[in-house]
Amino acid sequence: MIKKLACLGILLIMNVVNSVSYCAQIQSGEVILSSEKRSVPSEEAQEQTVWVNVEVKDIPAVYGVDVALVFDAQKLRVIDVDKKRQGIQVAAGPFLKADRFFLLRNKADNRVGRFEYTMSLLNPAPEVKGDGLLLQIPIQLVAPSVTAKIAIEKIEFGTRSGDTVIPELKTSEFVISIGEKPTKEFPYLLIAILVGVLILLSITVLWVVMRKRKNG
Repeated sequence: MIKKLACLGILLIMNVVNSVSYCAQIQSGEVILSSEKRSVPSEEAQEQTVWVNVEVKDIPAVYGVDVALVFDAQKLRVIDVDKKRQGIQVAAGPFLKADRFFLLRNKADNRVGRFEYTMSLLNPAPEVKGDGLLLQIPIQLVAPSVTAKIAIEKIEFGTRSGDTVIPELKTSEFVISIGEKPTKEFPYLLIAILVGVLILLSITVLWVVMRKRKNG
């Protein structure tokens, strides 16, 4: 039991679980980076916040997670979601949420372009498994650029028994692109209707004139 607790602690706090021989590694589940937006208009690029989601699927029973993401600090910045706490935090999703937990890290460094998140549930919280939203990361572009990328460098889950669960990075990178300034669509239909009306009026006027000449 002592070895198992020590293994879980190493995974979540020291990040050297791979060097401990009695900790099993399990390849299971998937991780996806997603967002509702993949492009923003050029004139709004440096003002609009885009939320990048870290979603998980088919994760076996786990008790904690260790995540690291990297991004180009010259193009992107992470927006703080908790002004009351020191540093730059992101939003935790409903997956792995419980009344009792220990949060070791939730910190983004916009100077070097790196974000780290490490947490563990605490007794008597049960293990969590399945699908869900793990993290939500609000980002903004800080410089004009055609594209900017944020990517998962590492994600490992820890089980209550001390094993390491390494999910497949189904979508490990998210690229946001800068779109062109929206242009108004040319009103072809309206112009066609107006032309049709003018032609109809011309025909009507011509018919009335010809009829008057005939009757005269």
